[in-house]
Amino acid sequence: METNPDLEKAFRDHLTARRFDAVIHAMAVLDFWPQALRRGKVGSRGGAWVVRLRKAPKIIRKIKRWAPGVFLIGFKLEVGVNERRLLERARRLLKESHADVVAANQLSEGEDQEHPSYLMNASGLVFKKVIGKRALARAVVDLVLRRAPVARRGRSRQRV
Repeated sequence: METNPDLEKAFRDHLTARRFDAVIHAMAVLDFWPQALRRGKVGSRGGAWVVRLRKAPKIIRKIKRWAPGVFLIGFKLEVGVNERRLLERARRLLKESHADVVAANQLSEGEDQEHPSYLMNASGLVFKKVIGKRALARAVVDLVLRRAPVARRGRSRQRV
């Protein structure tokens, strides 16, 4: 996959063709993409380039449409905002995506092992704060194991 439309198509195809218990949407998908694309090589003569960007559609907002019963965990990564603003933006993502949980964190808050993340439920309440990527990964896996019915029974399901 190379583009947002490629990723969107993969999600749509998989989520509408099979049943999944959980989706962990932890990827950084482009917020903006070029308004126009050029095919092939462009010569180096011709002066400066102007690249116009347009807002890319948010794929996470469509996941519950394709798979209404899936347990959806989203991520909200921000840069240079305070904790209050970070949590406001995470609540907005919850509302727009209908996610069950959002993990909110900031890129600028230290090294990976010191990085705080806030886990927020669908009501917008922070129910857990973890420090570091490993702790966040453990918390997310624990949530999926507790919420996904097949995972609790120990049977394997489709994975993408």
